[in-house]
Amino acid sequence: MSRQPRTQNVTTDAGEARITWVPATTAPPPRLVLAVSHGAGGGIEARDLQALARALPG
Repeated sequence: MSRQPRTQNVTTDAGEARITWVPATTAPPPRLVLAVSHGAGGGIEARDLQALARALPG
């Protein structure tokens, strides 16, 4: 399975939200979803989120 991200837009009370899904590639299949926010305008390229993505299994 590829770790190719998939983007989804969701309408919320505060406006439009964009979710980026990055699938796990490990077996057995994952049992949970970790949701983190980019904070104040950092986007998914923010250093802390990139470091977290590298450290997580999968």
